[in-house]
Amino acid sequence: MRTIHRLLVAVLIVSASARGVSAPADIVRLYEQGVAAQIEADHYLAIQTFKLVLEENPVYFEALAGLAESYFALGEYEEALSFVRTARGLDARNTYLPTLEGRILLGLGDLAAARVLFDAVLRTEPN
Repeated sequence: MRTIHRLLVAVLIVSASARGVSAPADIVRLYEQGVAAQIEADHYLAIQTFKLVLEENPVYFEALAGLAESYFALGEYEEALSFVRTARGLDARNTYLPTLEGRILLGLGDLAAARVLFDAVLRTEPN
């Protein structure tokens, strides 16, 4: 099943690259393929797919967050931090992203900065 999924996503990526993804439905479908790759823990494929989405729409919030998640899962904390901060700039009221950023900062060993973020989230969502 995983091989079939990879093959389908690869075909979609090649197709999108060759003709230029422009229709919003195509971009959403490509994003969904990135999410499917994440679910399968194929973070390299997810990263490639989300980057294609961002080529078409550089402020696609969910693709930016997806990149941060995938880089985090791979232990690429500096890359993850860059993407999570860009995504946070697009949705300041989101509480998931500061939590993800805090986890990334923990991975980088910056406990104090992580705590500031976690405390802020807990003030917003006490439970």
